[in-house]
Amino acid sequence: MAGTTPTAGSTLDNYLKFKSGINKRNGGGIPADARIRLGYSIVPFGGPNADKATTPDKRYVTTISKFSNTFRTTAGLSNAVIGYDKVDPLNQRAANFYPAQMKVHVPEANTALVEKTSGITKRKYKTRAGKSYTIPFGAVVTKDTANEYREQMALLSEKAKSAGAKSISFVPEEWTSPTKEAAPGE
Repeated sequence: MAGTTPTAGSTLDNYLKFKSGINKRNGGGIPADARIRLGYSIVPFGGPNADKATTPDKRYVTTISKFSNTFRTTAGLSNAVIGYDKVDPLNQRAANFYPAQMKVHVPEANTALVEKTSGITKRKYKTRAGKSYTIPFGAVVTKDTANEYREQMALLSEKAKSAGAKSISFVPEEWTSPTKEAAPGE
C-alpha cells in the first residue's frame, strides 16, 4: 500500500535502501581499464528509415565498455553486424534515447552453481561463475524489413551462443520524454 513502511529487513525494505544509496549491487571485479567507455554511432530501430539513416545527423551516439566490446568482437559481432559506425560530430546525442541491448552471461567451464546474496535485496540466489556483458546495438541500414529487430536478435543470439554464452536476454530500445524547460515565472 502506498504510504506504508515496509517491514525491516524485507525485500521491499532492502530495495528501498538500494534506491536511496544504502545497499549497493554486487559490481564484480572488472579492472578500471576494462570499464573505459567506447563510443559508436547507431541507427535506432524506431528512428529514421534506412535510406535516410546513412547520413551522420540521423545516427545516435551510444557507448559500450571496453570489457563488453572485447567480447563482442571475439564473438564475431563486427561493426557491420551490430550496426556500429564511427562517431561523427553530426551524430545525435539524446539523453532520452536508450539503445537496444543484448545481455550475455558466459559461464566458466565446468563450474557448479554457487549461492550468492544480492547486494540489492539481500536475498540468496544461485549462479554460475563467469562473465556478463551488456552490448548495445542498432538497426543495420542495409536491411529494410518490419521485423529487423527480431532478425537482429536472432543473429546476435547465434553469434553469442557460438562464443559460449548460456544466458542471453534483450532489452528493447526506449525513448523517454525529453526534459522540457519550465515556463518562466512572473
